[in-house]
Amino acid sequence: MRTAGLLSIEWEITDQHLPMPHLVATACAAFVEEVERRGLVIRSGPTPTVLHGLRLVQVTGKVGKPADAAEEPCPPHTLRRCPACGVHIYDLTDVEGADK
Repeated sequence: MRTAGLLSIEWEITDQHLPMPHLVATACAAFVEEVERRGLVIRSGPTPTVLHGLRLVQVTGKVGKPADAAEEPCPPHTLRRCPACGVHIYDLTDVEGADK
């Protein structure tokens, strides 16, 4: 795998009433979608930073490009919806896909 470097995205906080864990989870989900859209692979966990003054959540992580056309196996992720507010949340720890 060739290293592509760091990727950083900024997610605007539009709903002030969402709890902070949901804001961070939504921003991390946007990071995962951007990495997949670019055809990259995440090499380290995304690191979220909340910038309260700018109303942004910045997510940074190491990404890489696959060296060949064959895709490397990656752990499955499950897209869940919060029952309280309806926000989509990626659950990267749910390998079996069991309902919680």
